[in-house]
Amino acid sequence: MKRAYIIGMLVLALLGGGAAYVGTVYRGPDHTLFARALRQIDLAAVPAREGVIRHMVEDFSTYADCSRVLDPFETVDGLTGNVRIAGTSSENRGGERSVRVVAAAEESKLSRPLSQDLSRWREQGVISFWIKLGDAAQVDRIDLVLRDASGQEARLKGLANLHLPPERNQIKSDDDFPDYYFRGRQPNTKWEDFLLISGWNFVFWEITEPLAIDFSQVASYTVVIVRNTAVEQEMLCDNLRIQDGLLGDRNALGGRWYPPNGLPMYGVFDYDGPGRVRLQNVEWDQYPSNGDHVRILSREGTPEDFIMRLRFKVVSLAPKARWTPRWLKPFVKRADASPRYNTYFRLQWDFDNEYDPGHDWSGLYNGFEYSYLGLCRVYPIERYFDQGAEPDKNAEEGRMRFSLEDKRAYEIDVKVEGHNTVAEVYEIRGKFLKRVARVAYTFRKDRPKKCWPISVETTGNIQIELNAIEVAAMR
Repeated sequence: MKRAYIIGMLVLALLGGGAAYVGTVYRGPDHTLFARALRQIDLAAVPAREGVIRHMVEDFSTYADCSRVLDPFETVDGLTGNVRIAGTSSENRGGERSVRVVAAAEESKLSRPLSQDLSRWREQGVISFWIKLGDAAQVDRIDLVLRDASGQEARLKGLANLHLPPERNQIKSDDDFPDYYFRGRQPNTKWEDFLLISGWNFVFWEITEPLAIDFSQVASYTVVIVRNTAVEQEMLCDNLRIQDGLLGDRNALGGRWYPPNGLPMYGVFDYDGPGRVRLQNVEWDQYPSNGDHVRILSREGTPEDFIMRLRFKVVSLAPKARWTPRWLKPFVKRADASPRYNTYFRLQWDFDNEYDPGHDWSGLYNGFEYSYLGLCRVYPIERYFDQGAEPDKNAEEGRMRFSLEDKRAYEIDVKVEGHNTVAEVYEIRGKFLKRVARVAYTFRKDRPKKCWPISVETTGNIQIELNAIEVAAMR
């Protein structure tokens, strides 16, 4: 009898402890940091301020008309041309796959039927394309041919690849690399120093006037890779799409969200359907001054005290570095030693987009090379040249060991009240959320007086798909 009583009490204790654990770690959507804080806010009593977020609910559901996927390159079916089609690859810049081709001709061509009504972009729009080159020195230019149902053709020429030494590429100097000025109303529309690299390239063709084809009956496309040799080269092709533009005021999200400086070198957004916006970074080698970032900014500024939640999925993340003996590390190149070198996720607020984007902000970061999640304030000491940080980069305050994982969905909640900031990370598992990380920090440095935008950023070898973001002012 006594034994049965003891066993019964142990079972009850285990069940109680398990229930407490589940209640602490697993949350319903109404019991997250954001949801609890939102119930305490009287939004009707929060005064409206011009240019500042009062209550923003963005589910990315209203932008279907601003862009269209022409070819996702998920399959080789229907592809023709004088290139050898070698199957698909899991390495991609959109969707799940890309198409592998082997080019041997000096004008290597890849075609597929379309049957599309593209009337919206008859007079203005941008067609973009991702291509991974094994040797960019063999490629002079990449063109696009559109063909309508009657057989009429229009050829859009790509920018020339001048094969100049990379060290001659000096941003903000009048060097020999070609510049391109997009059609737009914003003050700066220039892609400065365009080049093709051995690696993934973002290629575009802008429509600035009506072409001599029927845009209501576009029947097929042909990508033309203009080469200077007949030597075989393997390439990956992916993600051909058309959109209203690539600038801050005209883009795949209707200008409601925009990249820093309003230019695509600092962020490309692929709208793949309601609640699915994939962030794409133009690689550092193709645009050296960007540093391998993609950032998406809100049109309105950050409130003084606020709560925020972001839902997203990690679409791809480089694997962790192989273990290297300490004695061997000095002999291994840093970038080669870790596929996650310079790979970050950042959720930022007070993001200064006017002076030197990326060097004046507050936010939550996840660094993947060393698996740290933390809160940080970055501020300029000397504009463009020297930045400070709080906490210090070597301090343990406000951070913990943690890393987002590939192919998983997350919600991040942030609460900022005065100098106090709390952030919680939840892994989304069906209808429930599992809290997997929490950091808090009290900043000593004041926030800026001007209300700068909200920013979501990825850097390096990670890609995410944004699903929703909500921000509410607390007072």
